[in-house]
Amino acid sequence: MRILRPFILLLSFGFLSLPAFNSAALADDAPVKVKFVGYIVQGAKPLNDDIKWSIAPVSKDGTAAQEMTKASPEVQLVPGKYRVTATLGFATVTRDITVSGAGKQDLVFDAGWARFQMIPGQKAKPLQDNVHWTIYRYTKGGVDEKQKITELDAPSPQLTLPPGWYTVRGQYQGIIVEAVEEVKAGTLYKYTMVAYAGKATFTAVDTKGKTVKKGAVWTIERAAKNTGGKRVPVTTDSTASPSLLMGEGKYVVVVKVGDLIGEAPFDVKATRDQTVTVKLKPQG
Repeated sequence: MRILRPFILLLSFGFLSLPAFNSAALADDAPVKVKFVGYIVQGAKPLNDDIKWSIAPVSKDGTAAQEMTKASPEVQLVPGKYRVTATLGFATVTRDITVSGAGKQDLVFDAGWARFQMIPGQKAKPLQDNVHWTIYRYTKGGVDEKQKITELDAPSPQLTLPPGWYTVRGQYQGIIVEAVEEVKAGTLYKYTMVAYAGKATFTAVDTKGKTVKKGAVWTIERAAKNTGGKRVPVTTDSTASPSLLMGEGKYVVVVKVGDLIGEAPFDVKATRDQTVTVKLKPQG
């Protein structure tokens, strides 16, 4: 019994120590609070915009993937390695992090902002109606549809974009304006696109000389250089007597009312208003 007693005491000590080791292991796997903060550039103030966050474990041991939209979310994560992706507007940043305890993780977008608005003429006020905007990455040789980033309808949108050059196209009624603009990291650019537009009001008269008050479908066409002089539609309208803003140039208006049709050429000069009357006749 004297020989067995030390062995029994040692074995008893081992069993008593197991809970302590298990508690330590559990403590290492306990989730900790991690706050994520986004910055437009290094050294800037934290962003207050809604940022789309994606937090995914690199291995199977981490907390399950999470997604949320918030300026600075706080999440519970088991210590381990994670891949974090943050998206603000059209700027995205991805970073691999190691979580060993509670704390804060910073992500820097290195992006900028661009705001666009349109005015009909040099001294005119910005349009308050929706303008159809299309944004492309700039490419030599003209617009490449494959480089389109987005299109949206708004009077004066503000976008978050990576640094670089962009082709911006604004369309409103019969106006189409295009310009190449630059975006630099950490800067808000305010771009005003001047349309040099004039207003044309259209009326149609039937075969008896009476003004048409309903059922008219108008199409404004313009000869484009890249179509060999063939007319292409600029805009359409279905009101009885539309008033449209259009950029300077030569146009043709075509109107259809039932079995009647008519067309008339007209010129648009910046800041000038005019009325165009179209006489209808039977088609064919």
